[in-house]
This record gives sequence, structure tokens and C-alpha cells, in this order.
Amino acid sequence: MKAIKPTILSLGILLLALALPIRGMATHSSPQENARQKHKVSSRTALDKYKRFGRGRGFDPLMWRTLRMPVPTSGEKGKPTPTSPASPVEEETSTLLTSPDRQEGLYRIVSIDARKEGIRELILREGLDVLGEVDGKLYILIETGRLPLLKGKEFSVEKEIRTGRLLDDPHIILTDEGPNGRFHTYLELRNDLFRLQEMHPQIARVHDIGDSIEGRDILAIKISDNVEFDEMEAEVLLVGCHHAREWLTVEVPYYIAQYLVEQYDTDPEIKRMVDNSEVWIVPMLNPDGLEYSIHTFRWWRKNRRDNGDGSFGIDLNRNYSYMWGFDDEGSSPNGWSQVFRGKSPVSEPETDALRMLFIQREFQAAISYHTYSELILYPWGYTSEPTLDQELLHYLASTMSDLMRGVNNRYYQPRQSSVGLYTTNGSFIDFAYGYYNIPAFCIEMRPESVLLGGFIISEDEVLDAFWENLPAALFLIDWAIQNYQTTVLKQELTESEAPSDPIEEDEDLSLIHADLNGDGMGEVISASQDSKGLLVTIRDLEGRELRRPFYLPGGEGKNLLSVSLALNSLPGEDNTQLIISVKSEGGDFIYKIEFDRLFRIINREKMKLPSSEPTLIPPN
Repeated sequence: MKAIKPTILSLGILLLALALPIRGMATHSSPQENARQKHKVSSRTALDKYKRFGRGRGFDPLMWRTLRMPVPTSGEKGKPTPTSPASPVEEETSTLLTSPDRQEGLYRIVSIDARKEGIRELILREGLDVLGEVDGKLYILIETGRLPLLKGKEFSVEKEIRTGRLLDDPHIILTDEGPNGRFHTYLELRNDLFRLQEMHPQIARVHDIGDSIEGRDILAIKISDNVEFDEMEAEVLLVGCHHAREWLTVEVPYYIAQYLVEQYDTDPEIKRMVDNSEVWIVPMLNPDGLEYSIHTFRWWRKNRRDNGDGSFGIDLNRNYSYMWGFDDEGSSPNGWSQVFRGKSPVSEPETDALRMLFIQREFQAAISYHTYSELILYPWGYTSEPTLDQELLHYLASTMSDLMRGVNNRYYQPRQSSVGLYTTNGSFIDFAYGYYNIPAFCIEMRPESVLLGGFIISEDEVLDAFWENLPAALFLIDWAIQNYQTTVLKQELTESEAPSDPIEEDEDLSLIHADLNGDGMGEVISASQDSKGLLVTIRDLEGRELRRPFYLPGGEGKNLLSVSLALNSLPGEDNTQLIISVKSEGGDFIYKIEFDRLFRIINREKMKLPSSEPTLIPPN
């Protein structure tokens, strides 16, 4: 059967939707919103400031995809070459990934009335893959052998699909550049990231933040001036490819990275952002799943863990620890389900890599890129209840939506995740906001619906998607800079004044103002408290001062009852450990932050003291 093509009616509905007025920000102001007004960049200012980034400006993101650079002899697969550690460029090796699971075989896309009795329960119980819901119809990807499950449900077969890379689909127009055309494979992305570092070493640095379940490196690129140092600057995280079949989510964050480094020397606004922030970009969190999607089964979603029951894969965006397994609607305990959450929170090396990155960094904002539906989603996903920061999150999402609409006239709806799409638990944005109290967004990119291609998007749309997402990312980076500077510099400008909420020093912590064991490692010379946590000033042996905010996750940073600090030198090491003891209405916690001699954070540990237990235990 031929693939579905948009009808004149559906296109008319789409155009009508684009013409509808944008839902604005709430007109009322909560006390919390009033307190945060000074941290905002106004919507009008943002639109004027970033709308110019909606087009090319001499930037060619496909340059390296069309003009391949010479590939040097590579070393061990997946590792840098010994002769060129700064540029481990590797050749693509086409390995057909196979598995004995039931994902091999003939599939069909069927449509079924979403109102049919028991259909949603059947989907949850059997782990069926719902591609989307349009006009009251559910579109489901199902193996032919499982069609009897839908007996009596009056379904229609819309398309037949065979496993494999090459699909008989009018949306797929692949060039001869690689096994998936101009979309990146794992090795192509690896090579291109290291080329960015090699060509812009002063502002770009590639980090290996962990390994996938099959041993591939999970790479992040850090973009900042003085990129080798951990500076006291706003940090923003962009993540792509939680889900393997969402190929577009690799391209957009990668091209944002390329844009930042290539425009640094010629665009003063980009230079200002890069000089005042640390942007971390992880374009491909799920490299194993992506390779499987390329070489074996285009519709693959999860990672490639063998679940031990014949099923494969865990949904990485249901595996984070915040509200993991909250219910069986927002995620599934069924290994065959496309939203299988795994057997325990952060069980996967891919999600653990991001968790460790959060522990080591201090992000002020984050975006996770997905397809499809043209939405900008914010927490909560696990419940329909709003967060305490609903106004701020909606303001940021609405402003990003306005900026994106100004490029290609596509309206990305700003919505709370559980309301705008469906409930999710164990998701990335709930994790980032719930534990670290930062604005976090899931941007569901083009197309708008399964009828317009769904996960299968043409190469011709990649650049349009990048350009419409670029100004939104730049706005959030700049918002993080302004918010961070407002919080930190306010303390620097009022040093002579007593802090509004001084932290009383505990008499038992005599190391607060003492030289540490006579080795001159430094001292805590002041600390103050704001609405989100602490601002600690540390002085080193040479008299240099480091002012660093420590934002306490979730409810721990609110309603602080008491805080004590101590600074210790670690025996036999050159490192310093700051110990923060917190009592709050959210519980009693101890934070241990380890610095090197340049006061760069090299390790962080959090421990909670339950009221019913006399000993410290690590959190789940």
C-alpha cells in the first residue's frame, strides 16, 4: 500500500493552525514571578535580538557533509589515533547489526479509532508502538504476526514496512554520502566533532563522558573561551538522540555547535555568548540505537540492552531517576514496550553518563531535542500538576516559540509536557528540573504529525529545522548568562553590605576561617544564601577569590533552616574539599565538592540524612 500523503484538507487544517494567535504569557504575576522579573530578558527584547539568527549569514552547515576531508589511518575502533590525539578521525565501517529478537520481520502501520473500548489498555499491556494520534485515530507500528491482537478493533492497514535501512517511503531521499545520506552516523559525528575541536581549539573541546551499552563513546563538545578551564560562568546543556529513530535530533544540536564555533570570530553577539558561558552539547546520547536504526531497522527507538527475555532495549527518556516508575502509564515495566523504563533508575550507561555530567557541572538550563509534533514541552511530565516555576517555564517556552515561528512560520506550541503530549515518568526534563531546579525543555521538532512523515524526515528539511531552532537555543543560552550574572554579580557589587540572609558559622566547624593544616590550600571567607541555594567565596593561597553559587536541587534549596560549611585539604592530595551541611524543609543533606588547586570542580557527592536513620546513606 502506498504511503500516506497529506490531503488538501489536512494541509488546510495545518495552515489554519499556523494562523491562530500565539497563546501568550499569563497576565497575572505570582510573588515568585515578581521576584524573578529582574532575571529575565523581556520578550520584545529577545525577539528583536535573536530574530536575525533565523537565516544563513554565510554559514554553511553542510560543508563537511558534502566535501569530505581526507581520513587519516585510524587506530583502534572508536578511539583516537596515536599519532593525532586531538583529531581522532575514523573511517566508516558498515556493520550490519542483527539480533534474534522479534523485531526482525514484516511490520505494518495501522490506524485505529482511539475511542475503541480497551485499545489504550491493550497498547500498555502489549507494549505496542504508537507513532501518533491524529483526528481521533491512533497510528500503530505492529508486526504482522501480532495483528490478531487487534481482532475486533476495526483497524485499517496504512502501510507495509520491511526491516532494513532502505524503505519504500517517499519521505526518504538519501544521497550517496553514506548509509543514511547526509544524516550523521556515529563515526561521522565523532569525526566532525573532533574536526571542530581541531579547527577551533581555543573554544571547542571534545569530552568522552561515558560509554554506551555496546561500548561506543558518548561524546560531548564544550564550547567556551578558555575552554580548558572551569570558569565561573553560566552553563547550558543541549542533548540529542535519546531515541534512535529520531535522526534529526542529532543534526540540530551538532549544527548549533558548528555555528557557535564558526561564527565566533565574526559575530560579536556570538562571541559575547561564548565568552560568558560554557555550552555543553551531546548530539548523540544513544549511538547504539542509532546505528541499529541505520543498518537494521529504521524505526528502532530504544538503546540496545538485551533484557534477557527476548526483548531488547530501554527507553532512555524513561530511565532517569526522578519519579522513575511513578506509574505504568508514563512508562512501562514491559521489556517489549517502546517506553520500557528498565529494571532500575539510571540503569543504563547512557543515562548515567548524563547524570554524572550534571554532578560535575552546574547547568542553568537544558534542552533535549526530539521528534516530532512541533512542541516545546516543560515539566512536569509525570503529573498534570504545575511546577512552582510554571510562569517562568512558560515564559521561556513561549519566547522560544515566538523566535522559531519568525524563521519558517512554524508554530511550536509551548506546553507543560504531561498536558501537551502525554504523561512521562523518569524523563530527562523532569530529572533536570526536579533534582537541579533548572529550566529544562523537550523540543519536539518537525514534522507536525505522523501524516506528514513522523519520524521519517527528508534530508531537505534538516537545514530548515536547524535554522528555526537556532534562535531559540541562543535565547536560552543568553537567558542563562543574564540570570547567572544577576545572581552572582549582585553579591559582588554589595560585598561591603551584610548579606540579607547570612549563614551562621557553626562553632564546631573551626576550619571555616582557618588555614588548612598549614598547607595554604585556602579558606571559606564568606557565604550567603539566596532563594535557590548558596553563594560561597573561597580564597586560595595567592589571595585569588572564587565566588561560586551552589544551587540546591528541588525543595532542598527552599526554606533553608540552617547551613554550615567547612573546607578540608585531602590527605596526600593537592585537592580541596568543601563540605556543605544543609538542614531544610526538604530534608537534611551533606554536599561534598572537591576542587583542584585552580578551584575547578573535579568531583561532587551528595548524601542525605533521613530523619529516621542515624547514619548517612547515598540517595537512590
